[in-house]
Amino acid sequence: MILAAYNEELRIASKLEDILSQAYPGNCEIIVVSDGSTDHTNHIVQSYSDKGVRLVRTEGRVGKSLAQNEAVKIANGKILILTDTAVEMAPQCLERLVAPFSSSSVGCTTGTLHFKTSAESVVSEEQGQYWSYETKLRRLESCLGILAVAAGPLMAVKRSLWKPLMNWYGDDCVIPLDVVLSSHSVIQVDDAIAWDESYRTVKHEFKARIRMTVRNWQGTLSRSELLNPFKHPLYSFALTSHKLLRWLSPLWLVSFLLGIGLMYAGGMFSNAFGYTVAFMVLVLLALSLVLLGLGKRLPGVSVLASFLMVNAAFGIGLVMALYGKRIGAYQNK
Repeated sequence: MILAAYNEELRIASKLEDILSQAYPGNCEIIVVSDGSTDHTNHIVQSYSDKGVRLVRTEGRVGKSLAQNEAVKIANGKILILTDTAVEMAPQCLERLVAPFSSSSVGCTTGTLHFKTSAESVVSEEQGQYWSYETKLRRLESCLGILAVAAGPLMAVKRSLWKPLMNWYGDDCVIPLDVVLSSHSVIQVDDAIAWDESYRTVKHEFKARIRMTVRNWQGTLSRSELLNPFKHPLYSFALTSHKLLRWLSPLWLVSFLLGIGLMYAGGMFSNAFGYTVAFMVLVLLALSLVLLGLGKRLPGVSVLASFLMVNAAFGIGLVMALYGKRIGAYQNK
Protein backbone atom coordinates (compact mmCIF):
# COMPACT_ATOMS: atom_id res chain seq x y z
CA MET A 1 0.00 0.00 0.00
CA ILE A 2 1.47 3.32 -1.11
CA LEU A 3 0.66 6.64 0.53
CA ALA A 4 2.25 9.88 -0.69
CA ALA A 5 2.15 12.62 1.95
CA TYR A 6 3.20 16.25 2.17
CA ASN A 7 2.96 18.00 5.57
CA GLU A 8 0.21 15.70 6.83
CA GLU A 9 1.03 15.73 10.54
CA LEU A 10 -2.64 16.32 11.44
CA ARG A 11 -3.97 13.31 9.51
CA ILE A 12 -1.18 10.79 8.97
CA ALA A 13 -1.60 8.93 12.27
CA SER A 14 -5.34 8.40 11.81
CA LYS A 15 -4.71 7.26 8.23
CA LEU A 16 -2.14 4.68 9.31
CA GLU A 17 -4.49 3.43 12.02
CA ASP A 18 -7.20 3.14 9.38
CA ILE A 19 -4.95 1.00 7.18
CA LEU A 20 -3.74 -1.16 10.06
CA SER A 21 -7.32 -1.81 11.18
CA GLN A 22 -8.20 -3.43 7.84
CA ALA A 23 -9.02 -7.14 8.11
CA TYR A 24 -6.75 -8.17 5.25
CA PRO A 25 -5.93 -11.89 4.87
CA GLY A 26 -2.17 -11.88 4.36
CA ASN A 27 0.71 -9.44 4.51
CA CYS A 28 0.11 -5.83 3.58
CA GLU A 29 3.27 -3.81 3.14
CA ILE A 30 2.69 -0.12 3.95
CA ILE A 31 5.00 2.46 2.39
CA VAL A 32 4.65 6.17 3.17
CA VAL A 33 6.52 8.53 0.87
CA SER A 34 7.12 11.87 2.54
CA ASP A 35 7.29 14.34 -0.33
CA GLY A 36 9.62 16.92 1.17
CA SER A 37 7.52 17.31 4.34
CA THR A 38 8.74 20.06 6.67
CA ASP A 39 6.43 19.39 9.63
CA HIS A 40 6.27 16.35 11.96
CA THR A 41 5.00 13.91 9.32
CA ASN A 42 8.27 11.97 9.15
CA HIS A 43 8.52 11.61 12.93
CA ILE A 44 4.95 10.33 13.20
CA VAL A 45 5.43 7.79 10.42
CA GLN A 46 8.66 6.55 12.00
CA SER A 47 6.79 5.88 15.24
CA TYR A 48 4.86 3.18 13.34
CA SER A 49 7.97 1.35 12.13
CA ASP A 50 7.44 -1.42 14.68
CA LYS A 51 4.09 -2.10 12.98
CA GLY A 52 5.68 -2.61 9.58
CA VAL A 53 5.24 0.90 8.19
CA ARG A 54 8.14 1.99 5.99
CA LEU A 55 9.11 5.63 5.45
CA VAL A 56 10.67 6.92 2.23
CA ARG A 57 11.84 10.53 1.93
CA THR A 58 12.24 12.41 -1.32
CA GLU A 59 14.93 14.97 -2.03
CA GLY A 60 12.80 18.09 -1.70
CA ARG A 61 9.27 18.41 -3.06
CA VAL A 62 8.88 16.32 -6.21
CA GLY A 63 5.10 15.88 -6.48
CA LYS A 64 2.72 12.99 -5.86
CA SER A 65 3.43 10.99 -9.03
CA LEU A 66 7.22 10.97 -8.67
CA ALA A 67 6.82 10.18 -4.97
CA GLN A 68 4.72 7.15 -5.89
CA ASN A 69 7.43 6.04 -8.32
CA GLU A 70 9.94 6.02 -5.45
CA ALA A 71 7.67 3.78 -3.39
CA VAL A 72 7.16 1.32 -6.24
CA LYS A 73 10.93 0.89 -6.55
CA ILE A 74 11.10 -0.72 -3.11
CA ALA A 75 7.66 -2.35 -2.99
CA ASN A 76 7.64 -6.16 -2.75
CA GLY A 77 3.97 -6.94 -3.39
CA LYS A 78 2.39 -8.14 -6.62
CA ILE A 79 -0.47 -5.65 -6.19
CA LEU A 80 0.03 -1.92 -5.59
CA ILE A 81 -2.71 -0.03 -3.75
CA LEU A 82 -2.72 3.77 -3.97
CA THR A 83 -4.55 5.92 -1.47
CA ASP A 84 -4.60 9.42 0.08
CA THR A 85 -4.36 10.61 3.67
CA ALA A 86 -7.87 12.09 3.66
CA VAL A 87 -9.52 8.76 2.77
CA GLU A 88 -11.24 6.67 5.43
CA MET A 89 -11.89 3.07 4.42
CA ALA A 90 -14.80 0.86 5.42
CA PRO A 91 -14.02 -2.50 7.07
CA GLN A 92 -12.75 -5.13 4.60
CA CYS A 93 -12.27 -2.45 1.95
CA LEU A 94 -8.78 -3.66 1.01
CA GLU A 95 -9.83 -7.30 0.87
CA ARG A 96 -12.67 -6.46 -1.48
CA LEU A 97 -10.55 -4.10 -3.58
CA VAL A 98 -8.01 -6.82 -4.43
CA ALA A 99 -10.46 -9.74 -4.74
CA PRO A 100 -11.02 -9.26 -8.53
CA PHE A 101 -7.30 -9.87 -9.14
CA SER A 102 -8.03 -13.59 -8.79
CA SER A 103 -8.85 -13.26 -12.50
CA SER A 104 -5.75 -12.93 -14.65
CA SER A 105 -7.59 -10.56 -17.01
CA VAL A 106 -7.98 -7.86 -14.33
CA GLY A 107 -5.21 -5.28 -14.24
CA CYS A 108 -6.69 -2.47 -12.15
CA THR A 109 -9.49 -2.03 -9.62
CA THR A 110 -11.03 1.13 -8.22
CA GLY A 111 -13.03 1.57 -5.05
CA THR A 112 -16.33 3.31 -4.50
CA LEU A 113 -15.81 6.75 -2.99
CA HIS A 114 -18.33 8.80 -1.06
CA PHE A 115 -17.67 12.44 -0.19
CA LYS A 116 -18.35 13.98 3.18
CA THR A 117 -20.36 17.18 2.87
CA SER A 118 -18.46 20.23 4.07
CA ALA A 119 -20.44 22.76 6.08
CA GLU A 120 -18.02 25.45 4.90
CA SER A 121 -18.61 24.84 1.20
CA VAL A 122 -21.92 25.85 -0.34
CA VAL A 123 -21.34 23.74 -3.46
CA SER A 124 -20.13 20.56 -1.73
CA GLU A 125 -23.59 18.96 -1.71
CA GLU A 126 -24.02 19.55 -5.45
CA GLN A 127 -20.55 18.16 -6.10
CA GLY A 128 -21.52 15.11 -4.05
CA GLN A 129 -24.55 14.59 -6.28
CA TYR A 130 -22.33 14.98 -9.35
CA TRP A 131 -19.96 12.33 -7.96
CA SER A 132 -22.90 9.99 -7.31
CA TYR A 133 -23.79 10.24 -11.00
CA GLU A 134 -20.14 9.72 -11.95
CA THR A 135 -19.96 6.57 -9.82
CA LYS A 136 -23.06 5.12 -11.48
CA LEU A 137 -21.56 5.85 -14.89
CA ARG A 138 -18.33 4.07 -13.95
CA ARG A 139 -20.28 1.11 -12.63
CA LEU A 140 -22.11 0.75 -15.94
CA GLU A 141 -18.88 1.06 -17.94
CA SER A 142 -17.31 -1.57 -15.69
CA CYS A 143 -20.21 -3.95 -16.33
CA LEU A 144 -19.79 -3.38 -20.08
CA GLY A 145 -16.03 -3.98 -19.86
CA ILE A 146 -15.11 -0.52 -21.16
CA LEU A 147 -14.07 1.28 -17.96
CA ALA A 148 -10.84 3.26 -18.42
CA VAL A 149 -10.85 5.60 -15.40
CA ALA A 150 -10.25 5.11 -11.68
CA ALA A 151 -10.55 6.95 -8.37
CA GLY A 152 -7.06 8.10 -7.40
CA PRO A 153 -7.71 8.10 -3.64
CA LEU A 154 -8.46 4.35 -3.72
CA MET A 155 -7.23 2.17 -6.56
CA ALA A 156 -5.11 -0.94 -7.08
CA VAL A 157 -2.97 -2.11 -9.99
CA LYS A 158 -0.83 -5.15 -10.77
CA ARG A 159 2.83 -4.44 -10.12
CA SER A 160 3.74 -6.06 -13.47
CA LEU A 161 1.63 -3.44 -15.29
CA TRP A 162 3.06 -0.40 -13.50
CA LYS A 163 4.80 2.15 -15.68
CA PRO A 164 6.72 5.02 -14.06
CA LEU A 165 4.49 8.09 -13.86
CA MET A 166 5.29 11.47 -15.33
CA ASN A 167 4.72 14.17 -12.74
CA TRP A 168 2.21 16.15 -14.79
CA TYR A 169 -0.17 13.23 -15.39
CA GLY A 170 -2.63 12.04 -12.77
CA ASP A 171 -2.29 8.43 -11.57
CA ASP A 172 -6.06 7.94 -11.78
CA CYS A 173 -5.94 8.95 -15.45
CA VAL A 174 -2.93 7.24 -17.00
CA ILE A 175 -2.73 4.03 -14.95
CA PRO A 176 -6.14 2.76 -16.16
CA LEU A 177 -5.24 3.75 -19.73
CA ASP A 178 -1.96 1.83 -19.54
CA VAL A 179 -3.80 -1.18 -18.10
CA VAL A 180 -6.30 -1.14 -20.96
CA LEU A 181 -3.51 -0.82 -23.52
CA SER A 182 -1.93 -3.93 -22.00
CA SER A 183 -5.18 -5.85 -22.79
CA HIS A 184 -6.28 -6.03 -19.15
CA SER A 185 -9.52 -4.74 -17.67
CA VAL A 186 -10.35 -2.05 -15.11
CA ILE A 187 -13.00 -3.00 -12.56
CA GLN A 188 -15.22 -0.80 -10.38
CA VAL A 189 -15.59 -2.61 -7.03
CA ASP A 190 -18.92 -1.55 -5.54
CA ASP A 191 -18.37 -2.97 -2.06
CA ALA A 192 -14.85 -1.54 -1.61
CA ILE A 193 -16.18 1.60 0.05
CA ALA A 194 -14.30 4.62 1.37
CA TRP A 195 -15.03 8.21 2.30
CA ASP A 196 -13.07 11.23 1.13
CA GLU A 197 -13.22 14.87 2.18
CA SER A 198 -14.90 17.51 0.06
CA TYR A 199 -12.94 20.63 -0.75
CA ARG A 200 -13.33 23.19 2.00
CA THR A 201 -14.24 26.22 -0.09
CA VAL A 202 -15.35 27.18 -3.58
CA LYS A 203 -11.81 28.46 -4.19
CA HIS A 204 -10.28 25.08 -3.33
CA GLU A 205 -12.84 23.26 -5.48
CA PHE A 206 -12.27 25.64 -8.39
CA LYS A 207 -8.50 25.22 -8.33
CA ALA A 208 -8.86 21.44 -8.07
CA ARG A 209 -11.19 21.33 -11.09
CA ILE A 210 -8.69 23.31 -13.16
CA ARG A 211 -5.83 21.06 -12.08
CA MET A 212 -7.76 17.86 -12.78
CA THR A 213 -8.83 19.13 -16.20
CA VAL A 214 -5.28 20.03 -17.24
CA ARG A 215 -3.75 16.78 -16.00
CA ASN A 216 -6.53 14.62 -17.47
CA TRP A 217 -6.44 16.29 -20.88
CA GLN A 218 -2.69 15.81 -21.12
CA GLY A 219 -2.79 12.28 -19.70
CA THR A 220 -5.59 11.12 -21.99
CA LEU A 221 -4.02 12.63 -25.12
CA SER A 222 -0.69 11.00 -24.24
CA ARG A 223 -2.48 7.66 -24.78
CA SER A 224 -4.33 8.87 -27.87
CA GLU A 225 -4.29 5.39 -29.42
CA LEU A 226 -7.32 4.57 -27.27
CA LEU A 227 -9.24 7.43 -28.91
CA ASN A 228 -8.96 5.77 -32.32
CA PRO A 229 -12.45 4.33 -33.05
CA PHE A 230 -11.03 1.94 -35.65
CA LYS A 231 -8.55 0.30 -33.25
CA HIS A 232 -10.48 0.60 -29.98
CA PRO A 233 -14.12 1.38 -30.84
CA LEU A 234 -15.59 0.69 -27.39
CA TYR A 235 -12.91 2.44 -25.35
CA SER A 236 -12.88 5.31 -27.82
CA PHE A 237 -16.62 5.73 -27.32
CA ALA A 238 -16.31 5.52 -23.53
CA LEU A 239 -13.46 8.03 -23.26
CA THR A 240 -14.96 10.49 -25.74
CA SER A 241 -18.45 10.46 -24.24
CA HIS A 242 -17.37 10.20 -20.60
CA LYS A 243 -14.40 12.54 -20.55
CA LEU A 244 -13.65 14.61 -23.65
CA LEU A 245 -17.17 15.88 -24.37
CA ARG A 246 -17.63 16.76 -20.71
CA TRP A 247 -14.41 18.76 -20.58
CA LEU A 248 -15.47 20.57 -23.75
CA SER A 249 -18.79 21.66 -22.23
CA PRO A 250 -17.68 25.33 -21.96
CA LEU A 251 -17.31 25.38 -25.76
CA TRP A 252 -20.82 24.02 -26.22
CA LEU A 253 -22.15 26.61 -23.77
CA VAL A 254 -20.36 29.51 -25.51
CA SER A 255 -21.55 28.24 -28.91
CA PHE A 256 -25.11 28.12 -27.62
CA LEU A 257 -24.91 31.69 -26.30
CA LEU A 258 -23.39 32.96 -29.54
CA GLY A 259 -26.08 31.18 -31.55
CA ILE A 260 -28.84 32.72 -29.46
CA GLY A 261 -27.20 36.15 -29.86
CA LEU A 262 -26.95 35.79 -33.65
CA MET A 263 -30.58 34.73 -33.91
CA TYR A 264 -31.62 37.70 -31.80
CA ALA A 265 -29.56 40.02 -34.03
CA GLY A 266 -31.40 38.58 -37.00
CA GLY A 267 -34.78 39.22 -35.43
CA MET A 268 -35.40 35.64 -34.33
CA PHE A 269 -36.27 34.20 -30.90
CA SER A 270 -36.16 37.46 -28.96
CA ASN A 271 -37.80 35.77 -25.98
CA ALA A 272 -35.18 33.02 -25.95
CA PHE A 273 -32.44 35.64 -25.90
CA GLY A 274 -34.05 37.40 -22.96
CA TYR A 275 -34.48 34.16 -21.01
CA THR A 276 -30.87 33.20 -21.71
CA VAL A 277 -29.50 36.55 -20.53
CA ALA A 278 -31.67 36.36 -17.43
CA PHE A 279 -30.38 32.86 -16.67
CA MET A 280 -26.73 33.89 -17.01
CA VAL A 281 -27.32 36.91 -14.78
CA LEU A 282 -28.81 34.59 -12.15
CA VAL A 283 -25.83 32.27 -12.44
CA LEU A 284 -23.36 35.14 -11.95
CA LEU A 285 -25.42 36.49 -9.06
CA ALA A 286 -25.48 33.05 -7.44
CA LEU A 287 -21.71 32.70 -7.66
CA SER A 288 -21.27 36.20 -6.23
CA LEU A 289 -23.50 35.35 -3.27
CA VAL A 290 -21.56 32.16 -2.66
CA LEU A 291 -18.20 33.94 -2.75
CA LEU A 292 -19.55 36.57 -0.33
CA GLY A 293 -20.82 33.85 1.99
CA LEU A 294 -24.46 34.93 1.61
CA GLY A 295 -25.84 32.02 -0.41
CA LYS A 296 -26.11 29.22 2.14
CA ARG A 297 -29.85 29.46 2.75
CA LEU A 298 -31.11 30.58 -0.63
CA PRO A 299 -32.66 27.74 -2.67
CA GLY A 300 -30.99 27.00 -5.99
CA VAL A 301 -28.03 29.30 -5.39
CA SER A 302 -25.51 26.51 -4.83
CA VAL A 303 -26.71 24.66 -7.95
CA LEU A 304 -26.21 27.70 -10.18
CA ALA A 305 -22.88 28.55 -8.56
CA SER A 306 -21.64 24.99 -9.02
CA PHE A 307 -22.73 25.04 -12.68
CA LEU A 308 -20.71 28.16 -13.44
CA MET A 309 -17.72 27.13 -11.34
CA VAL A 310 -17.34 23.73 -13.01
CA ASN A 311 -17.70 25.08 -16.55
CA ALA A 312 -15.32 27.97 -15.89
CA ALA A 313 -12.75 25.53 -14.49
CA PHE A 314 -13.16 23.21 -17.48
CA GLY A 315 -12.62 26.17 -19.81
CA ILE A 316 -9.51 27.45 -18.04
CA GLY A 317 -8.11 23.92 -17.77
CA LEU A 318 -8.62 23.37 -21.51
CA VAL A 319 -6.75 26.57 -22.39
CA MET A 320 -3.89 25.68 -20.01
CA ALA A 321 -3.65 22.18 -21.48
CA LEU A 322 -3.56 23.55 -25.04
CA TYR A 323 -0.75 25.91 -24.06
CA GLY A 324 1.22 23.02 -22.55
CA LYS A 325 0.94 24.11 -18.93
CA ARG A 326 2.11 21.32 -16.63
CA ILE A 327 1.07 20.87 -13.01
CA GLY A 328 3.26 18.72 -10.79
CA ALA A 329 3.38 19.19 -7.04
CA TYR A 330 0.20 20.31 -5.29
CA GLN A 331 -1.79 19.81 -2.10
CA ASN A 332 -4.82 17.53 -2.38
CA LYS A 333 -7.19 19.33 -0.03
